[in-house]
Amino acid sequence: MPVFQSLEAFWPGLLALTGDLDGARRHLTAYHEIWRQHGFLPELYSLTEEKAIKGREAYPLRPELIESILYVYRATRDPALIDMGVDILTSIEVAARTSCGFATVADVTKHTLEDRMESFFLAETTKYLYLLFDENNFMHQLPGERTLSEGSRLPSGLQCYPESGGYIFNTEAHPIDPGALDCCFAPQLDEVEQASKAKTLLSDPLQFKFSTIVNQRVILTYLVNITLVQLRKLIYFQLLIRCSVNMFNLNLVIP
Repeated sequence: MPVFQSLEAFWPGLLALTGDLDGARRHLTAYHEIWRQHGFLPELYSLTEEKAIKGREAYPLRPELIESILYVYRATRDPALIDMGVDILTSIEVAARTSCGFATVADVTKHTLEDRMESFFLAETTKYLYLLFDENNFMHQLPGERTLSEGSRLPSGLQCYPESGGYIFNTEAHPIDPGALDCCFAPQLDEVEQASKAKTLLSDPLQFKFSTIVNQRVILTYLVNITLVQLRKLIYFQLLIRCSVNMFNLNLVIP
């Protein structure tokens, strides 16, 4: 049965980021039509019956649709997308507001509420709405739109340029400044140097035998780190095997 899932509403935004603006507009318009039917997006919607699927009528104030509207609007500046944002803001304000916040819509067909507000509503939904209407917000600036300052020179010789323009949002809509990424390289370079030193000590038995306490600590740290890496790989491999067994119904016993 063809169904629409509210979590799929990120798709138009992704299309916009890849440059497929026609596809982004087309999908976004279809999703907005579902929104207008009830004032919210149900978790699952039957495309053949054109109604929310029984038992999945809830809308926990998800951000995916408004996220897509924001990205498509930034790419097209189509004022109709602002109207879509107003629709969403109005629905949430009128139907979901309570005296202590905003509640999950338990049933979009009846606008009944559940005593629950998900953290992603504050972290994502409200943030994307705010940025949609605040067109001059500094987070909209693209790389190259700001003059680079001298930056901070690290002991390694690298430079980092925080707030040099352009932000990336992670899956919870926390902004990441790409210009500041090099600011975190010093500890990594130090780890590489320590690992190289440990390998040198381990390759020379005589030097290892008479190494100082400091060098012994370097070696111990290196051995612990590679052990942890191998342990993580083993855990991930076991999880992968378990998922494969469950997916393909294989008759295997996994310890």
